[in-house]
Amino acid sequence: MVEKEIEVLKSHDLLRLMELSKVILSEEDIRFIGKLSKYYLRSRYPDLSGEALPKTDEDMVAKFLISTKKLFNFIKNELS
Repeated sequence: MVEKEIEVLKSHDLLRLMELSKVILSEEDIRFIGKLSKYYLRSRYPDLSGEALPKTDEDMVAKFLISTKKLFNFIKNELS
């Protein structure tokens, strides 16, 4: 974002950061980022109120990790 002269925003809201980056994502990727953000924000801010999140298991976490890595590489390439 700095290289493209976009203001750096201190935020943990992944959807907002993606919106500011101007990277075009599929609806599926946008939904995934929304889901990922909920888990991330809750782990970072445990007293955050809101809907209860489904319990995670090792399989779910492994799938999240794979999807996150793919999305990260896509976004990294788009911003290069």
